Amino acid sequence: MKNEHERLNLFNPEFTHVGISCGCHSTQREVCCFAYGKDVVDKRGVETMDVAMIDPKSCEDSAKYSEHLKAGGASKVTLPDSVKPRPKNAGPQKWDTKEDKTYETIARKVFTSYKLLSGDNVEWLEGITDMKIKEEARKFKSGTIEWSENLAAIALAFENEASPCDSPVNKKGESLMVFALNYIDEYEALHMLSFEGPYTSNPKDILMDQLRRSRFDEGQFNGKFEEMGVGCLCNGAKGMECLMIFGTQIKLDSKFKLKPDWTPIIYKQECMAKCVF
Repeated sequence: MKNEHERLNLFNPEFTHVGISCGCHSTQREVCCFAYGKDVVDKRGVETMDVAMIDPKSCEDSAKYSEHLKAGGASKVTLPDSVKPRPKNAGPQKWDTKEDKTYETIARKVFTSYKLLSGDNVEWLEGITDMKIKEEARKFKSGTIEWSENLAAIALAFENEASPCDSPVNKKGESLMVFALNYIDEYEALHMLSFEGPYTSNPKDILMDQLRRSRFDEGQFNGKFEEMGVGCLCNGAKGMECLMIFGTQIKLDSKFKLKPDWTPIIYKQECMAKCVF
């Protein structure tokens, strides 16, 4: 626990009661609030209020639903079924990503968005006001680039070991480049980028992160890369990780047998439990 004040509250023997409520968070997916007290006597006639289950992707828009949860008075807002309070004793509910059932969908959306970014900057930049992003986006042209199932498999195989542990190396201590060269015999060009941050199903969030950090170097992203593979997975500390591998004239090891092992989207708390070292 990073905050010493929170640690003192958590282990304070003076407190006899605690109330906890959890809800969606626009960047961290979920947030829980703890209210501590001593010798608390609940007021009679007060019923607890349900908190609506809201898809994290819609959390930023959920403020307009808060009136529905206020004690007393009828809400003027018509709630969509997806955010209506659930019946008591309905049991736990996991977030349903609808179209994004596994990380494969997100990885392929990153690739599709990258093709648009590197081709028609005008269309990709619609609605973006960040001047840094605009300047970086206009610096490079990728040329024709195709999806590589093999490079995606390499990225994902590395992530399956490193990402749950929030580690830059796998359990053998290998970096992504060293790991990849176990499966690649020859190449004309090879480059790797990584995104680590809160879960997002919007591929632009991932690419804008790279642009803000000037990761698309003009000298490298000048049309020479022919193929691209993307692997996305949960990250045990940050939420999600996506590795992007770019290559030209890749010749794989003759014994290459990797296949992308896509997994369902899970919370980072569950992800850390999958750390193997």
